[in-house]
Amino acid sequence: PVAKPDQFSLGWQAYDEGRFAEACRIWRMLAEKGMVGAQVNLGVMYDSGTGVSEDPAAAAKWYRSAAIQSDRGAQYNLGLMYEAGRGVPQDLKQAAAWQLKAAEQGFAEAQYTLGRMYAAGTGVVQNRDRAIDWLHKSARSYLEEGIGQKALTAVEAINRLSPDHPLGEELRAQIHLSDAS
Repeated sequence: PVAKPDQFSLGWQAYDEGRFAEACRIWRMLAEKGMVGAQVNLGVMYDSGTGVSEDPAAAAKWYRSAAIQSDRGAQYNLGLMYEAGRGVPQDLKQAAAWQLKAAEQGFAEAQYTLGRMYAAGTGVVQNRDRAIDWLHKSARSYLEEGIGQKALTAVEAINRLSPDHPLGEELRAQIHLSDAS
């Protein structure tokens, strides 16, 4: 017998077929029961206005629900919302705190964002060494994910902070090796 798709998968099927209202209804039911994936997906829908009216406050609410359950993508998105003051009052310290939670879980985008925040002193005390450390971690994470172009962006950010930094040179060599393979 063929396995019956679960509700979450039915939500994806509806979403992929452009039946956004149905996807939203299914995911809302699951999100209200605490399902992290459904909470993240609702956050994205409200954040982008896909199939629903764009509602940054609703997006932030659903991202927060998933973020407090340690979903690193939701933590990253919530951090961006605090940084921009979208759907929540702008709070750069909160932005940095959520980016840190996602970055500590190895989320490359959050590692890069946190590095950028330390470089500029956005929401944190400006710290070149911490900036370089997080940018280095992001480049390594991007390389592990096979995203050489983003790794190169992180290396360029390191080189802007500290030209000819050994970590930047080491990563540049690794990026060229991965491009050659």
